[in-house]
Order: sequence, then C-alpha cells, then structure tokens
Amino acid sequence: MSNKYNELLGLIDTWVGEEIHDFKRMSKDVESSLSSATNDEFIEIVKQIGIIPEKYDHDSTHEKLYAKMSDCVIALIFNNLGFQTVVLTERADAADVTGKSVFHGYDFVADAKVFRLSRTAKNQKDFKIPSMSHWKKDSDYAMLVAPYYQYPNTSSQIYKQVLDTGVALSSFEHLLFLLTNNIKETKNISLRSLFEYPKKISKKITTADAKKAKNIFDGLDTATCMVAEKKVNDLIAFKNLFMDSFVSLRAKEEKAYWLNEIEKINKLSLQEARDALIENKKIKSKINSIEAFIVKPKVKKS
Repeated sequence: MSNKYNELLGLIDTWVGEEIHDFKRMSKDVESSLSSATNDEFIEIVKQIGIIPEKYDHDSTHEKLYAKMSDCVIALIFNNLGFQTVVLTERADAADVTGKSVFHGYDFVADAKVFRLSRTAKNQKDFKIPSMSHWKKDSDYAMLVAPYYQYPNTSSQIYKQVLDTGVALSSFEHLLFLLTNNIKETKNISLRSLFEYPKKISKKITTADAKKAKNIFDGLDTATCMVAEKKVNDLIAFKNLFMDSFVSLRAKEEKAYWLNEIEKINKLSLQEARDALIENKKIKSKINSIEAFIVKPKVKKS
C-alpha cells in the first residue's frame, strides 16, 4: 500500500482515538493530506480507495469513517476532472458530494460505495439507486461510484433502476482511466455524457433486457471513451490490467491479514480462546444491559 494511502488510514485512527465525528473536519483533514500528493500518489489513492481493509471490523467506527473518507476522495477526483465540488456536512437524506461544471453549467450529486474484498453477498440495497434519485432533487444528474468488479456482473434489479431513474453508475476504474489520460473538463470539452448515458440507452432497451449489466456498462464504456478520445478496447485492456495487477496484489495483502489472524488464534490457550470468544460476542456487555431491567427484590423492614 502507498504511503499516502497509509496516511489516510492514519487519519481514521486519529478520528477514532479522538472520537471525532465532524464530517467537515474529516473532509478538511483528507484535503490537507492529499494537497501535497503528486499526481502519481493521487492515482494510487484512487486505486486503493474502493477496498475497505479487512482489519476493520464489520460495522465498526473504522469502517464507517472509511466510507466517509471515500466520499472526500471522490470529491477530489471530480476536482481533478475539472469540476467544482463540495463535500456535504449534513448526512441525513442527502448525497455526500455535490459537483458543478464550471464551463457548461450543469450540476450533479455523487456518492461512493466501497466494499471489503471478502464481501460476497450484495443486493440492490447496497447500491441505493432510488435514494440517489431522491437525493438529486434539483440537480441535473446523480452518480454512484463503486469498484467496477463489485457491481453484479450479469443481471440485477439495480440496472433497471438506473434506466428508470437516470442515476448514472460509474466506477473508480472508469474515473481512473480518465485521470491517467489527463482528461479535464474545459470550455471545449464537456464530460456531460458520463452522466447522461442512462437516459440515452434507456430508449433502446426492451423490458426483457432492462436488468442486464451489459447494457449499462457498454453505455458507460462508450461515454467514457468518447470524452477520453480512446477506443473501447483501450478501456477494456485498462480494466483487465487493473484486475490482474493491482486488485490481485491487494487481495494477496488482505488474505495475508486473515492468515495472520489464524496464526494468532492457533497460539491461544484454551482459556484465552474462551475469553476471546466471550469478548467477541459481547456477552458480558449484553448481560449488563439486561440486568438494568431486572427488578431487584425489596428488603422488608423489620
């Protein structure tokens, strides 16, 4: 893992240690950390950010703060693509990032969705397409950004939701392709097609094909290559290389974490293992909570 990425993970440790839950403060911390990053370092962050480290327990404070940090990073990605962006501090009933085209006047909301590599079962609620459509409100567009390989790869209700709502799916890989090709919105270059492709392709897709992944990602690939002035085969090769090199390497690192955990467990004594299991299940904490509801017998006065 890169030094800058580890620096971001260090920020999460700081936030947890200091019990910081102020999204505005977090956003400033991330922006400050990455302000000194070189282009190559920022590219490396974009590669890493879609994967939640296995060392973070499920639904832990670390995991939740990592998800918040990923929204800060996608705001900076859109900055690098030439947009004005704001990371929203209000979390309730709103997307986490708003963006505006400086040259072409359209605006959008965006959210990041990140996963741990061990996460297998994913459903339509994970991708919150209807929520994104609601959060768009008066903005022109809405976009969800997730790792490309974490989207359902054949058929899913989320693809019909995309066609029905116009919420654009993108991926860290597609945005990375634009960044590595130095694409930036200018007076003469508009990236609007990245947001408009669902509406464009919805006119051509039958009800029977509405849940197919291929339609959506063919549309996204075409839109991405159009603004990058590249061939679709170039993007396909880029995505394959990303999987074969980076994701494979990161998977080995995350696997090593769990192998090390197995080694630690194997070294525990029987009593240590019992204590660890009791702690893991939070049994004593649950007992303490239940005890508050137990009516204690009143002492009779003589």
